[in-house]
Amino acid sequence: MGTDLLAVLDPVEPFGQDLADLVELAAQWSRVIAYAHARRADVIAALVTGFLDDLGTGTAPLAATTELAMRLGMTRQAAAKVVSTALALTGPPLATGEALAHGVLDARKAEMIATALEHLPYPVCEAVQDAVLPTAAGRTHPRWPRTCPRR
Repeated sequence: MGTDLLAVLDPVEPFGQDLADLVELAAQWSRVIAYAHARRADVIAALVTGFLDDLGTGTAPLAATTELAMRLGMTRQAAAKVVSTALALTGPPLATGEALAHGVLDARKAEMIATALEHLPYPVCEAVQDAVLPTAAGRTHPRWPRTCPRR
């Protein structure tokens, strides 16, 4: 999805387009951004796995968080959120990660779902995703807390 859509969108000059086309262009660029967030989650999950091989279970996410915080110029807290969301999106809430990759969800909605499902059993994650994802595109961010289960 990402590179094909990028190849189509990149040459389009926004100025001179009619308003409806500009709205559609913005929506399509949002899909590219969602795809980039999904791919970043895959890379971060691989980074944590690499640290697992070297350091073991307890310190791998912390090592990834530290490296990303330094490289991306963000706080450890922000980097820890990026790492935990990436691990969640590549774990049991796999359908949420796939919806992000296909541009059905934006990164914030995907993060909200991943956070809500983070410590729930796999069958519960699947059931919640089956209920939530079909209407995801039409829901605003403030409506999500009422949609996702509480921890």
